[in-house]
Amino acid sequence: MKKLIFLIALLLTFQMGWAQKEQGLGHVVILGDSETWIGGDKCTGERGWSTWFAKETKPASCRSYARSGATWTCTENTKETIEEYSEKLSDNNVIYNQMQRLNMACLLGEQPLPDVIFIAAGTNDAWFSKKRPRLYDAKQLAEYNATVAPSRLQTLTDAFLCITRILSERYPNARIVVLTPFQCIRVSDAEIGRIGDLMEQLAQTATKDNIPVDIIRMDKLSPVKSRIERAQRQYTYDGVHTNKAGAMKHGNIVATELIHILATDK
Repeated sequence: MKKLIFLIALLLTFQMGWAQKEQGLGHVVILGDSETWIGGDKCTGERGWSTWFAKETKPASCRSYARSGATWTCTENTKETIEEYSEKLSDNNVIYNQMQRLNMACLLGEQPLPDVIFIAAGTNDAWFSKKRPRLYDAKQLAEYNATVAPSRLQTLTDAFLCITRILSERYPNARIVVLTPFQCIRVSDAEIGRIGDLMEQLAQTATKDNIPVDIIRMDKLSPVKSRIERAQRQYTYDGVHTNKAGAMKHGNIVATELIHILATDK
């Protein structure tokens, strides 16, 4: 029995390695909020999932453009900026501006063109929904392109579809993968599920519009459960952000899911 288990494990390892080699994981970039930001720009912080993802997959490079407090949704006062720095919720601390930082880094030759683009955000949109009152409003814009002002991306639908379209058109060879928020003690499980469901629907909409977007439902895959974290910290250090154990779990989950996503391309 032990020999059989070993052979199965060996086969699975070989298959995962083969898929990664064949697909060429290449250069990975990550846009997101504090859950990624705590791993550092170079993905080396032990409390960030990005660090353990990089250790697991060994991409050619892994760079984070994430910022604590970032949201998908913008406000009427949001302006395009790559220089402003914030570690808390603000008008300009948005995924759109992280994308612009990525674009500028690529233009200057500081960042290799990405092969995989992760976007891991949404918790702050739900947590601070009073500051993002149009979060769940329906589609507002008739079309999406790089000329759309970020101040118009006040709904999750518009922000998601516009940003993924811009990224897809600018980096046509990159795989865009969106991570939904996982449970935490600051946002109800129902709200986390709601925003996750909407993101999954939007990924399907984008894909139908020839903008392939893959989704990883961290609210369903993550071992972090709000009821447990309220009683005793297990995978987070404050009920919201992962500790080393939680980050390792998440890094492994994302690595496994990405390998499956890439394998479907064969």
